[in-house]
Amino acid sequence: MAAVQGQTGVTGAHHAPPATVSKVKPADVPGAGSGTVAIAQKMKPTIFQQLVLSGSACAISTFFTNPIDMMKCRLQLQMASGDAREYKGMLRGFVTVIRNEGVTTLWRGYNAAILRAYTYSATRLGMYEPVRNQIISSTGSNGFLTKLMAGVASGTIAACAGCPFEYVLMRCDSRTRQRSTED
Repeated sequence: MAAVQGQTGVTGAHHAPPATVSKVKPADVPGAGSGTVAIAQKMKPTIFQQLVLSGSACAISTFFTNPIDMMKCRLQLQMASGDAREYKGMLRGFVTVIRNEGVTTLWRGYNAAILRAYTYSATRLGMYEPVRNQIISSTGSNGFLTKLMAGVASGTIAACAGCPFEYVLMRCDSRTRQRSTED
């Protein structure tokens, strides 16, 4: 391991100094006014920003996972109804759906999936930190149990918020499947 020369001597490799706010002269920053400019200030996102960012990330991932979820729902509906096995597994199911209904069918119900992603995932991810901070302020502890309780609480809140959209998504897919078998 290579050693890094610090101000007070040699320190271990990969040890960075703590984050600080550097100040530069206005002449060093184009368009800066008089005085000094703070660089690298750490800004904490608001709860609203956390909810929007986590929901957006989940909505983007939903675009890629919606076809898998749609096929999973169709396989479950097929098993529950006892119908002849139209879909003989996930991969053959994709081939059958694309051949019979077109590739865009894989994204039917996407609107409901986006709503589910925003409500469930944004709530679960966005509420974790505020719930954890509330538990810390109440108990004074930030150990494993605190984090576990915060995860359980935010997950429970999210499950309650996202459940109606899960139902809508399942209904959208069952209607799509009924229409495709009637054609």
